[in-house]
Amino acid sequence: MKSKKGVEMTLNTIIIAAIALIAMIILILFLTGNMGRARQNINKTSVTYGDNCEIPGSGRDCKTPEECRNVGGVNYGTNFPDCKGMVCCSD
Repeated sequence: MKSKKGVEMTLNTIIIAAIALIAMIILILFLTGNMGRARQNINKTSVTYGDNCEIPGSGRDCKTPEECRNVGGVNYGTNFPDCKGMVCCSD
């Protein structure tokens, strides 16, 4: 009877190489695609934090008072120049 030891070792090597390749692709996509956009949003947020309602990632946006009530949001008022007559609302 022949031994299957050599076949198992080759199969394990192929599986490990496939997993490593998938991990590398995911890492490359993360670093090239999402990191650039995240960095832009962070820079945009740090510059405009004080006076703006619609800060990326904050969950806040400008709505009419009625729209804010309908979604059950928190009304932060009208002291935000980017809302122009509407209220700053968080869902």
